[in-house]
Amino acid sequence: MVAFHYQGSGDAVLFIHGLGSSSAVWGKQLEVLKEDYQLITVDLYGHGNNTKTSSDISIKQAAKNISEEIREKELSNITIVGHSLGGLIAIEVADYNKHFIDRLILIDVPTKQTGMTLFNSLFLKMLEKDFSRVVKEHYKKMTQDERLLGDLLETALSTDKNSYYQYMKSLLETDYSKKARSLDAQIYLFVSSSLVKDKVKVKQRMKKYGYERIQEDRLYYYSETGHFLMIESAEDFNRELLKILSD
Repeated sequence: MVAFHYQGSGDAVLFIHGLGSSSAVWGKQLEVLKEDYQLITVDLYGHGNNTKTSSDISIKQAAKNISEEIREKELSNITIVGHSLGGLIAIEVADYNKHFIDRLILIDVPTKQTGMTLFNSLFLKMLEKDFSRVVKEHYKKMTQDERLLGDLLETALSTDKNSYYQYMKSLLETDYSKKARSLDAQIYLFVSSSLVKDKVKVKQRMKKYGYERIQEDRLYYYSETGHFLMIESAEDFNRELLKILSD
């Protein structure tokens, strides 16, 4: 099972981390929200303190586990904050639970990685053959902060290798652009320069990912921040997060 952690009371805010990360990545957000909200974080299979693995590790499987938890705990009016892979899981959860999810706050979530079959296949073979080297090279592209990079790599390299591989495989085989277009939940997008280097190209890339219907005032571009913007630009992100949650 996906591991769940609860604290606080109030409206539910569910945080889903990205590939090779853990629930600890949301520490700066939990600190500012803990007095006013019911905060739920997860550790995916093989991530963080969750040592459980499975023969079925995928975006859909994670979304199913989270959906079962939502219904068992009778949660409603939920805001989901999803980072990268966690954002794709959030989209799937929102599609399963249309009446329970109010908002999606998505951080650097490309919904479409398909169309590069040969490249993706080669990447997965490299990941399987030399996990540490591929993960290190992958993470170096995510931040220019050397201290943060060291912490991120420590977490990523401690992730169960098979779980990492299977989630990556699911990500590369998934196209969620159509689901992103059809969701009832309000969507707020946070995009870093790690995902889109040129601000001029943001709208073009968002159209590719199925986000073209999202209002201008719900799109936030961080031109000088890496992939983990909720850490690198925590103060700015938390300010916007509080505004969204108070609407």
